[in-house]
Formats: sequence, structure tokens, C-alpha cells
Amino acid sequence: MRTDRLLVAVALAAWLGAALGVTKAALIAVSIVLVLALVAFWLVKRWSSLDLNAGWLSLLAVVLCVFAFASATRLEANSHNPVAALGRGEFTTRAIFVLASDPVAIRDGTGSLPQSAPSYRMAVRVAQVFDHGQWRRTHSPAVIVGSDGWQRLIPGTSVEATTSWKPSRTRDVSAVGFVRAPPKVLGSPPLFQRIAVYLRHGLVEATAGDDLGDGLVPALVVGDTSRVPEYLTDDMRASGLAHLNAVSGANVAIVLGFMLLLARWCGVRGRWLTLVGMTTIAAFVIISRPEPSVLRAAVMGVIGLLAALRGGLQKSLTVLAAAVLVLVIVDPLLATNLGFVLSVVATAGLIVVSPWFVARLHLAMPLWLAQLLGIGIGAQLVLAPIIAGISGRIEPVCVLANVLAEPAVPPATILGFLALLAHPVSAQLAAPLGWAAHLCGLWIAWVATWAAHLPLATLPWPNGWLGTTALILVLVTFGLALVRWPHRAVRSGGPILTVFGCCVALCLATLVGFPTLRATSWPPSGWLVEVCDVGQGDAIVLNAGRGAGIVIDAGPDARKIDRCLSDAGIGDIKAIFLTHFHADHVNGLLGAVRHRHVGAVFVSPVFEPLHQANWVKSVVSRLNVEERVVRHDAQATIGSWSFTVLGPLGDGQTISKLDGYVPNNASIVLLAAHEGVRLLLTGDIESPAQALVLQAHGDLIANIDILKVAHHGSAKQDGQFLARVNPRIALISVGQGNRYGHPAPETISKLVQAGARIGRTDEQGDLVVVKTKGGLRLLTRPTA
Repeated sequence: MRTDRLLVAVALAAWLGAALGVTKAALIAVSIVLVLALVAFWLVKRWSSLDLNAGWLSLLAVVLCVFAFASATRLEANSHNPVAALGRGEFTTRAIFVLASDPVAIRDGTGSLPQSAPSYRMAVRVAQVFDHGQWRRTHSPAVIVGSDGWQRLIPGTSVEATTSWKPSRTRDVSAVGFVRAPPKVLGSPPLFQRIAVYLRHGLVEATAGDDLGDGLVPALVVGDTSRVPEYLTDDMRASGLAHLNAVSGANVAIVLGFMLLLARWCGVRGRWLTLVGMTTIAAFVIISRPEPSVLRAAVMGVIGLLAALRGGLQKSLTVLAAAVLVLVIVDPLLATNLGFVLSVVATAGLIVVSPWFVARLHLAMPLWLAQLLGIGIGAQLVLAPIIAGISGRIEPVCVLANVLAEPAVPPATILGFLALLAHPVSAQLAAPLGWAAHLCGLWIAWVATWAAHLPLATLPWPNGWLGTTALILVLVTFGLALVRWPHRAVRSGGPILTVFGCCVALCLATLVGFPTLRATSWPPSGWLVEVCDVGQGDAIVLNAGRGAGIVIDAGPDARKIDRCLSDAGIGDIKAIFLTHFHADHVNGLLGAVRHRHVGAVFVSPVFEPLHQANWVKSVVSRLNVEERVVRHDAQATIGSWSFTVLGPLGDGQTISKLDGYVPNNASIVLLAAHEGVRLLLTGDIESPAQALVLQAHGDLIANIDILKVAHHGSAKQDGQFLARVNPRIALISVGQGNRYGHPAPETISKLVQAGARIGRTDEQGDLVVVKTKGGLRLLTRPTA
């Protein structure tokens, strides 16, 4: 077997072995492989004419076994140590750990930058834990979640904190720790980490702006996503540009290639040129943080540059195999890491698939344009089955978005890196470089936003292995058609028609086999009310005519309410009612109003929590819309809907005297009516507030058609209130597996006894009530 092919085979065997070890199948896999190796050895001896070598087969089997055991052993070490034991027991202890990553703000769902005092997540190495009256040494990977004071820490800092441990959901870390108090710093980070922080801050300052692209250049150059708003992250993910929101092998290759060209232009040759390259890589890794993802990007970037310089399909694949082998040796757990898988597959697509497209496209267009299109097509085609299998969707727009955005990536990366180096010398010198890089980032951000909101930007697809396999078959069929086209199109159309017929048949079979792919309309015709599945929160939409709607609460996540409104075709929001200011009802506001006209915003008269109320006020002020406070007994007609405000009854001081949580009991309660259908929207009011509404408006709320059950179906329901409402359909907006135990079994029981048909977003996804000739129907749609 040739050496280059052997290296590719060994890399694949190592990767497969490590993946099997991660999936707890190490022993079974090793047994199977040994049996297969013995069978292969026998076959070689039996039929010597086979072009196989028993020695090489045995080597591959041994490599697979070794890496399977290596990854399984690493996982075993992560799950059997003092920290893992504390997590399983959910103990609270003092701990000393060293930060291994920057604190990253946990997404709060607003779609913007995190609000004040968010929580921060960071990877750490636990050095000691105080257990059973003594300090115990360990070296365990963990994740820490903290808030006040933690955001200013940098990697390498040694801290002590009282930590509440919880079991980890992933096996690459031993436990997750939650810290409420500020950290007690025991040791300063290394000098190189402090220098990196200084340079990173300089880049942020040099590229700062107040528009769409603010923060994208630091994310692209050094992986600093602290200034990238959530909505831009979502748009880049939807448009297939998520790889530009982090350090990747392409960034490393661009910077390294630029520095080597610059050095050669300055007359540097030989070993000094190698020194320039090594110094550039080391500096890049230090500035971007020597975390696993950055180290992986550095290796892949160097490999990609070497492959480009050496040329040739076989040589490039050999270099890629060497990179895979090195990375899996360093960290076997990378075998099932999504970033690693996507990086390797994308690189393989650039090496194997893209040149074929470039050659074919060059027949009809200039080489530069063929390369621009071919590179994007090759990478995206090989990534599409993996992404479809994981996310349950395909992104037809991703090729177009990458073709438009990729030309801005090299200048943004190079200019940003130069601004980073120039800022310590002179801020004035860095400013124009940063401004130029910012313009490139602005173009990338604009492309992402534009592409993400194109019609059919994302389409549903079956997830899992079935979806991945189906898409591979479709792409292979198209590939066969394209391969045969130039040779047979002129002479005979029969083979081409056959291939395309098979492709069409396969697509039709897929559409029939997977109902989620059918072009069904959602919400269906005649819909009145939709309860969007936004997790643990409320977001309701009322149909106000073609392309128009009325929104009651925006849920906890901007991305989810935006998705729901887009699916419903809502571009004109006649009014938004925010029943109260809890995060699970208002944090998605930016997603609701994004790219949509808003007529009015109505809010509760009790501004608690104050920081949430202030944030809502700031968002509304940017819409050039007045924030209106509702008043009890007020009436209004919006479109074809009429509204009566039934609550809150009284001001904050009056409500504070009730049992329960003030913001919940201060929720806006609306009675909405549309062509004889009555809908009661109750926000999060608890039983004391429900009793007041019953006392004041008992006649109005009798025998309601549709009830939005209060407070996600919690146990705090007034029995007489529910009996009086006596709904035909009860809608519960609640998150799957939430920690509050919503909806409460007793609430469900009361609704069942009342004869209501119950819809739950945690079990059924999006809920829609449709008016038909036969009456009201409750329809559901599962969500990913």
C-alpha cells in the first residue's frame, strides 16, 4: 500500500476508533474489528490474488482499537473523579480552579447584546475541592456559571469560590458549577494572557461601530464574540455563515499566508521565513486564546495552506489525513466534536469536490468567478447532509450567501489583524485599518441578514441518520447527472433523462415518506389564534388580516418569536401587548419587531422588574412608537378584534397586598372577541388576582371559547375562576422539561373536568385555533 494512502487509512481508523470509544461502544467495537481483521487475514491467505496486505489490515485494526480505548479511557476519567462525584450528589463546596476560557455571556434571548448582570459561562480546570473536611487535589475539566465579577476574569486566572455542583449533560466535562458570589482571585494569569487581553481590547476599539457589523471583525479575527448581538448570530447560522462568527482554519491560513508573502516581499528567505511562519501561528493562537477550538483551527489552517502550496489531490488528502491524525492523538474526544467534524468535512470538500466544479464552471465563465462559485458550492454540498441530520433543515440560500460574503473575509481578517498589531503603537494608525475592516464586516453582516430573510431560506428536512442518508442520495444523484451531462448531452438525451428521472423519483419518494417536507401552509387558512412554541414563556399571535397580526407577549427568545411570525407571514404588527415585564414574556421583543412595522405597544402599569421595564422602554423608543400603559376597563378595536381590559385591578401598591408575586398579578388580562369567538388572555395572574377578576367581571368571562391558561398552567389557579370561564379550548404555553413543574397535574385535571380540549406547546409544538364551518378546531405543529 502506498504511504500516502496508508496515512489516509490510518487517520480514518483513528477517527473511527475514537468515535466508537466516545459512544461507549469501545469494547464491542474492538471485538468486532478483531474478528473482521482475522476474517480479512484469512481471505488474503485464501485468495492471494486480492490486492490486500494482511499486515496493513492488522495495523488499521490495532489503530482503531487503540484510539477506541484512548477516548473511552478519557471519558472514564472525566466521569470518575471528585468533581464528578460532587456533581452527581449535587453538593455545594469550596473549590479552587483555573480558568481555561474567556467568560462568555449566556444568551438571554433578547436578540441584542446581553442585558445588565447576565450570567457568564466559562471552562475551567478544577485544581482542588474541599470535601469531607479536607482539600482534595484533582485535575478535572468543568464548566462554571457565574455573574457579578466573573466577566472581568481572563484565562489562566486562579480563583476560589463556593460552588454548587450539578451533573454535566455532556461527557467531556466532569460537572457544572454554579457560583453566586464574586470570585476570590488567588493568582494572576500568565503574562502572555494579559498581553492578549490588551491586544484584543485594542482591536475592539479600532473596529467599533454602532451599526449591524459592530463586533463581527473581532469575532472573525480572534474569536471575540462579546459584541456580536444574538440576532446577527442567528442570521449567520440561518444563512450558512456561522463559520465566519468564530476563528476557523481559513482565518489562520489567511493571516499566515499574508505574513509569509509580506516577509518574502521584505527579502526574508529560508529558515528565517519558517521562523516568521511559526511566530505568526504562535502569536495568533495566543491572541485568540489557546483553547481546543483555536488549536484545531491553527492545525487545520496550516494544513490547508500546505495543501494549497503543494497542490494535487493525493498530496492534499495526505496532508489533511496528517492533521486529523495529529488532532485525534492530542484529544481523542474531538472525534465526535461537531466543530471538528464540520471542519474536516469542509476541508475535504474543498480538496475533492470544489476543483471539479471550478473546472466545469470555467468552461462558461472567467476563472476567478468559477473559483468563487466552485469553492462555495463544494464546501456547502458536503456539509449539507451533516447539518440537515443535526438540525432537521436544509439551507438552499447558504451557497449564495457564502459566494457573496467570502470575498470580504480575507480583507476583513488581514485588516483586522493589522489593526490589532498597530493599536499598541498608535491608536490613530489603527483607526483607518479598523474602519476598513469594519466595512468588510458590515458587508458580511448585511449579507447574512438579507439571506436569512429570503423566502425559503431554510426548509424542513428529516433529522437523524435517515435525513442525512436521504440528502446524500439526492446529492449523489444530481452529481451523477452533472458528471454525465457534458459527455452524453449532445449525442443522446436518454441517459440524462434517466438520471434526472431517478432524481425526481427519489425526491418525490422523500416528500411522500416525510410529511414534514410537504409544502403545507402554516398556520392553516382560517386561523384565529396561534400560540408559538417559544419554550418556557408566552408568545401569542392573533390574525388581523392579510400579513397583519396582534402580538400578546414576545416570549423569552427573539429567534423563536421571529420564526413564528415569519412562518405566519406577519409583516405588520397592529399592536403588541406585553402583559408584564418578566423575561419569559418580553425578552423576545426584538425578534418580534425586527423587519416589521409596529403600530402600538401596550404595557402593564406596574414596572417590575425595573431593569426589564427600562429595557422594553429603550426598545420601544427606537421604534418611534409610544409606549402606552393600559387601564382597567379600557376598550379598543384593533382590526377585526375588539379588546376589553379586565386587569390588572389597581396599582402596584394594591396588587402588592395580594398573595403571590407582584409582577405576575400585575399582568394585563384581556378579553378579545372576533366574529363571535371570545378569547381570554390571562398573562401570569395567580389565584388571588384571578379571584379579583372573577369578582369584578364574572359575567364577561363566563363560558369562554378559548382560554390562554394563566402562568403556564401552574398550580396557582383559582378553581371558581376556571369553573366560571369553562373554556371549550385551553391553551398552555410551557417549556418542555421546565424546572417549575408546569403545567401542574391538578390544573390539567380541572381543565379536563371542565371538558376543555387542551393544547400544550411542550408536547405538541405550535398551537393554532382555526374557525371552520363545524366550529373551532385545535391544530398543532411539532417544532424542532
